[in-house]
Amino acid sequence: AQGANISMDRAIQVATSKYPGKVLACSLGRDKEGPVFYHVVIIVTEGDKTTTKYVWVSAVDGTIIKTEDERKVSSVSGGTLNARAITLPQPQYPDIARAAKAQGRVTVEVTIDEQGNVIEARAISGHPLLQGASVKAARQAKFARTYMQEIRTNIESKIIDPGPVTVTGRLTYNFVIQ
Repeated sequence: AQGANISMDRAIQVATSKYPGKVLACSLGRDKEGPVFYHVVIIVTEGDKTTTKYVWVSAVDGTIIKTEDERKVSSVSGGTLNARAITLPQPQYPDIARAAKAQGRVTVEVTIDEQGNVIEARAISGHPLLQGASVKAARQAKFARTYMQEIRTNIESKIIDPGPVTVTGRLTYNFVIQ
């Protein structure tokens, strides 16, 4: 709450004045050392279409910082993704790792966008000398699109947007000295 100049009620009023609907949640947050904001989640119904809106309201001055709809932030967990890759380049064994006799499994967490491209990759386990090559290979992988068939809300269950979604999962690489 430190740094917040407006109340949560006021943030909800600001968000619902732009996106009238049912408020599901509102929480106060801060990105690292960035500004304090309220994150408001609203179910908006227009005709027969229902959308979940995410609205970030500045807790300092009450302006809307950004908005996203459900499709842009929909993400599913894909678990281990090696078998689902269309192309999965193998990492080059780094010379320094080979000289140090480093071997074993490296796990890389990846985020895949709606088109099947890796947009984020970071090593979460494995020998440090093998992680960089694994992340580099993971960034070059390509996947088929993943489609969300149904989005469940606290209010009802209905098909909102059957479009493609982002996927978060893991790629595993095994390094063996030969």
